[in-house]
Amino acid sequence: MLNPFPIQFLSLFAYAALRLVVAIVFLKEMSAHVRRREAVEAKMPFMRAFLSRALPVFEFIVAAMFVAGFLTQVAALLGGAYALKGVLLAGRYPTVFSRGRLFYFLLFGAAASLFVTGAGYLAVDLPL
Repeated sequence: MLNPFPIQFLSLFAYAALRLVVAIVFLKEMSAHVRRREAVEAKMPFMRAFLSRALPVFEFIVAAMFVAGFLTQVAALLGGAYALKGVLLAGRYPTVFSRGRLFYFLLFGAAASLFVTGAGYLAVDLPL
């Protein structure tokens, strides 16, 4: 059957758009963690150093990798691990993973898609 919208040449732009959307999600997560730093430190003092300093840095690095398209599959692997952690721990630690499990499950799906398909156009990664 013929495709009603024969625009297959734009499919690589879809990967780039997905990459940018995932980067925006990680930047929003980073800004939320920076804003809620005091609340997280008050509720969970045993994770104070990690959550207040290292987690926003990790989220920024992953977002920057997605925006630049640099090592996209590595960034997708890291982002997928973060999202899977959010799926598993969203109910137990709502101050850290403030969004619902469905949000983190969809983020995991987007990261898994980028892991399989690659960066798309406008990326530093070389297509193989």
